[in-house]
Amino acid sequence: MRSLQGREVDRLQSKVDPYPDELTSVYSSLFLQFDHDSNGSVDLEEFKAEMKEMMLAMAWDACLFKWHLKRTAFSSSLLSWNLLS
Repeated sequence: MRSLQGREVDRLQSKVDPYPDELTSVYSSLFLQFDHDSNGSVDLEEFKAEMKEMMLAMAWDACLFKWHLKRTAFSSSLLSWNLLS
């Protein structure tokens, strides 16, 4: 039998989360991504490895975004000077 506190958490989450099934799906897939050895838990090494991958991906995206901004600014300045048509 579920505790009263557990049922209260469920009730509050159903009010806050308009899409609880989708959220559960996201949490499950994220957990599977972290749980490398599929033992049902995420140990410190798995957590550190996945966080490193996430940080590298974010840094790469930031680098590409910065490059795109510079390239776009350079192209638009060439267009304004009528050097590109």
